[in-house]
Amino acid sequence: MHLLERARRFCILSACSAIAVITAPTAEPTCTAFTNTTVINAELDRARHVTVVACGEHLEFVGPTANAKVPRGTRIIDARGAFVIPGLWDMHVHLDQAGESAGPLLVSYGVTSVRDVGSPFSAVSRWNQRVAAGALVAPRIHAAGVIFESPRFMRLVDRLGRMLPPAETTLLADIMLRRVAISDPAGIARELALAKAQGATFVKVRNVQSPELLYAFGASARRAGLPLAAHVIAGVDLAKASENGVRSFEHYEGFGSDDVASASPAQRLAVVTAFRENRTALVPTLVTRESQKASTGVAMKIPGDPRQIARCALQACLPTLSIYGV
Repeated sequence: MHLLERARRFCILSACSAIAVITAPTAEPTCTAFTNTTVINAELDRARHVTVVACGEHLEFVGPTANAKVPRGTRIIDARGAFVIPGLWDMHVHLDQAGESAGPLLVSYGVTSVRDVGSPFSAVSRWNQRVAAGALVAPRIHAAGVIFESPRFMRLVDRLGRMLPPAETTLLADIMLRRVAISDPAGIARELALAKAQGATFVKVRNVQSPELLYAFGASARRAGLPLAAHVIAGVDLAKASENGVRSFEHYEGFGSDDVASASPAQRLAVVTAFRENRTALVPTLVTRESQKASTGVAMKIPGDPRQIARCALQACLPTLSIYGV
């Protein structure tokens, strides 16, 4: 059960509720044993009548209850009727938009790690400090910190900001502070080095002015040891992008239309093969825009909320801005 042994966080789920258990490191680790439970392992299916012993942040034992090695003084919890799974990931979050209350909520659903695709490094650092101090319950955060955009997109948003009332303009400017325009390969390595020094564990590109620039991004990110996450950008050869270092494509948009829909079976197979060989993932983000799930009443309130207007300008109201050349 090496998958579980690698997990430093895990959750116990019952039929009625989900309770994520995160053990905090201490000078003298306190151990907890969950006995007679069922372990769900994505690689090895399931195992019944298992005991899991956690000490500090480490799993000390996972195996049959009959053979359990339980240290003296361990807290024993009879987990009969429940099951244990590795901690879950939310692969696409914007924690700065969700707010601090998102931390305990994610953990309550068993999400123990997240990939934050654009919150400022200052916010991520503040969250991590509060977690380390025991003042906040939240998942581990893998952060991109900045979002790379095409220069034309940045200019278009600047023009939009001039047309908005002062309050909305200020909010829009705050959002744009963590977006960086890249127009040529020469600046990529410099920006990636800066992001990595600030704490980035991966990189996000939302749009670029040409497919070739995305391929250059991927190659540079790979040399820097930073996985590259990208939107599905029109004109980009997905297989070539995967081969050049793109490790995930965000959102389902584009995979059911445009270039992919018109591709031949052989071309589609090439994309799937490249994804598999290069370990490139599709992150579907099944719920991506509040406007798509909001009721009419909720939608009507957006024009009266400056923050919603600013977010709408970047996400829902200008969807074509996600394609290259804009």
